[in-house]
Amino acid sequence: MSHQMRYDADRQVVWVAFAQQVTVDDLLAATADALKLAQEHGTYRFIYDVRECSVEDSMASVYEIPSRIQELNPSPYNRIAVFYKDDVAIYEFIENVARNRGLNIRKFEDVEEAHQWLAKSKRQSGDSD
Repeated sequence: MSHQMRYDADRQVVWVAFAQQVTVDDLLAATADALKLAQEHGTYRFIYDVRECSVEDSMASVYEIPSRIQELNPSPYNRIAVFYKDDVAIYEFIENVARNRGLNIRKFEDVEEAHQWLAKSKRQSGDSD
């Protein structure tokens, strides 16, 4: 398995950590699973930890990630924090394209800063609207 996933009940966050080499299809399959887990727990907060992985696909495939995530019909309330270690330009590009497509995604190096940003989400777990 190229990833591990868990729900952090204290922070109401779905945490997805990737290891080793992954493909864009691996990332998208994990995203589909994460969306299901989030729905089960009524949360809109996600952390993607890609610090320990590398993507095997072409740059063109990597750049298509935001549009392919949109195909999964994520909630407009979702907040996605991404931890990265290398290739800052790639993550900046993906963040920009994703935000232009209506995804609320930001890249972080600091875990606490990410948690603070996620905690600012408009919808909290258990909200009825």
